[in-house]
Amino acid sequence: MYLDEVSVVLVGEDSANQPWIARLAIDCQTASLPAPQSNSKIGVHDYYSDAAGMLYVLHRDAEAGDALQSAAVADPNDPNVYFLRARLCQREQRLDVAEREYRTRLGDEG
Repeated sequence: MYLDEVSVVLVGEDSANQPWIARLAIDCQTASLPAPQSNSKIGVHDYYSDAAGMLYVLHRDAEAGDALQSAAVADPNDPNVYFLRARLCQREQRLDVAEREYRTRLGDEG
């Protein structure tokens, strides 16, 4: 099993995989992601944008929201940040905010 900001490798919990599971002991609900490897604005943005997507898939929504906020600071015009933020809001049933984020993503803020 492996987890970073852009990928996750999971193994099934059958008896053949128990040695791997026991040795690696990675809990996807609590495992921390590695720190960004770049200090450039683009590198930081990419890291947080990718991390937000991974955290969203793992249903770690509060952390995904924090990562999206950091990505938006690095690049406030990235439409993918608005799209994922909309998906988070939709999951939380905050549909008015989700619609606004989708519209912003599409360039239609009206």
